[in-house]
Amino acid sequence: MSRNTEYTAQFPAGEYYIGDLCYVMHAEWNELCGIMFAAQGNDMVEGDLSLADGRRFFLASTAYGDGTYNDNKGNHYDVDSGSIGIIAVKDITPTDLENIESGAVHTFDNAFNVIARAGLFDFGDVVIDTAYEDSEDDEDDDYDDEDDL
Repeated sequence: MSRNTEYTAQFPAGEYYIGDLCYVMHAEWNELCGIMFAAQGNDMVEGDLSLADGRRFFLASTAYGDGTYNDNKGNHYDVDSGSIGIIAVKDITPTDLENIESGAVHTFDNAFNVIARAGLFDFGDVVIDTAYEDSEDDEDDDYDDEDDL
C-alpha cells in the first residue's frame, strides 16, 4: 500500500469476517490473487473488489506484511498474505467457515464505511493499526555498539 493512498468503500449492515482473506477463500484464492496482481509492475490492486461470481470483498496491504495485529476491541488477526480484508460471512463457503478463528466476525447493525490508509484499517467502529510503532522494541534496538566492545 502506498503511504499516500487511501481506499474506501461502504458496506451494508450484516455479519462480516475481517482478517486475512487467505484463510477463508481457499477455493477462490487463485482468482483473488489474479485480481490483486492484475496491475502492471509490483503494485497490488487494493480496495473494493469482486469475484467473477459477484461476491464482494475489500482488501488492502498491511504496513509491515505478515504477522499478528490487534484491533481496538481486543481481537487478534493473523496475517500470512500481507493483507487484511473483509467479506460477508454468507459469502464464505461452509468449509472455509472453519478457518474464521484467524480473524474475527463482526456484526454491523447499519451500513458502515471501510477505509484503509498507510496500514491503518477502519471497518466501521473496528480499527486495526498495522503501522503501529512499539516504542519499547524501538528502545531495545537503539543500543550503543561501543558498549559491546
